[in-house]
Amino acid sequence: MKSKGFTLIELAVVLAIIANTVFKLGLVLVVLLWEPGACTPIHDHMVWGLIGMLRAIAYGWKQEALAVNAQEVADLGRQLYERVATLAGHWSDVGRKLGKAVDSYNNSVGTLETRVLVTARKFEALKAAPQGAEIESPEPVVTQPRPVQAPELVVVQGDAANDRVVRIG
Repeated sequence: MKSKGFTLIELAVVLAIIANTVFKLGLVLVVLLWEPGACTPIHDHMVWGLIGMLRAIAYGWKQEALAVNAQEVADLGRQLYERVATLAGHWSDVGRKLGKAVDSYNNSVGTLETRVLVTARKFEALKAAPQGAEIESPEPVVTQPRPVQAPELVVVQGDAANDRVVRIG
């Protein structure tokens, strides 16, 4: 009893016939292309010239596409560079202002301890302060923001007021 599908041998024979036909068509095309060149050298040069011209056109298109891509990459790089420079300036500004905020806080703690609390303690000595109430003294903050150390992100102060030059690269 035979199955509905082809056997391996039958498939191999069909594929061999198809392959042989395709091969013969390929040979006919080669003969059609090369035979005129064998008869007259002018046709041979025309075929090779056409092939060379097509290859040169393809190469030119590839180079043009590469040049367009290179220009886009250069534009994106320039834009990214400007954005990194702006961001670096902002981070430097934040660090400077954090340092100023800590300095202001420490100065106010110093004023509180050396001026205000000295006067408030006199109320305790005169027994004018509420009983059991103590004034808590805040601790100074000793932590400073970490300075930017990357040489690309160093901020250089200019001589005009608030002039900053951010050097990147």
